[in-house]
Amino acid sequence: MKNIRFLAPILIALVLSACNSNSGTTSKPEPAKEETKIPEGPLAQKLYANYHSDPKTVDQIDENKLIEYAVTNNIDVTRSNTGLYYKITNVSDQPFYTRSSQVTAHYRGTTLDGKEFDSSYSRGEPMTFMPQQMIPAWQEALAMMNAGSSATLLVPSRIAYGSKGFPGYIEPNTPLVFTFECL
Repeated sequence: MKNIRFLAPILIALVLSACNSNSGTTSKPEPAKEETKIPEGPLAQKLYANYHSDPKTVDQIDENKLIEYAVTNNIDVTRSNTGLYYKITNVSDQPFYTRSSQVTAHYRGTTLDGKEFDSSYSRGEPMTFMPQQMIPAWQEALAMMNAGSSATLLVPSRIAYGSKGFPGYIEPNTPLVFTFECL
C-alpha cells in the first residue's frame, strides 16, 4: 500500500505532463512548408512532374535545379533513367557512337549560372576523344548521337564530377550544362 501512495503522485505528474505537451500551448507550431508554384506552360508541366517539393539528397536538389534551368531557358529536354536531361538534334541515319568510337566535337561546359569552365570553341579547335574517356553523362548522350548531331545536356553532379568536383574549375556536387556538336 505504501508503494501505491508513493507511485500515485508520480503517475499523476506524468499524465499531466503528457497532457500539457500535447495541448500545443507550450510548443511552437512547425512552420508551414512552402508549396512549389509550377510555372505555366506545357514544358513546365512536363518537367515539374519530376520536381521534388522537399528535396533532401544531392540528387533531388540537382534535379530541381536542372528542371528550373530548363524551364527558365525554355529548353525542351528529355529525362533519362540516370537523371540526365538532354536535347539531341540533327541525328542522321549513320551508326551511333560506341564507347570506343573516335569522336571529334566542339563543346562548351558551364555551370547553371553561365560560368564557362571549358570550351573547345574558345580554344579554336574541336577535341577528338573516345566516349569511354569522358564523364558518364557524355558517354550516355553520345550513345544516342552520331556525326553531325548536336546536343544540350543538363547534367546532375552524380554523372558529371560528383562530390569531388574538378578542383579549380568545378565545385563539388555542381550540376552542369554542356552544349556540343559532333563533327
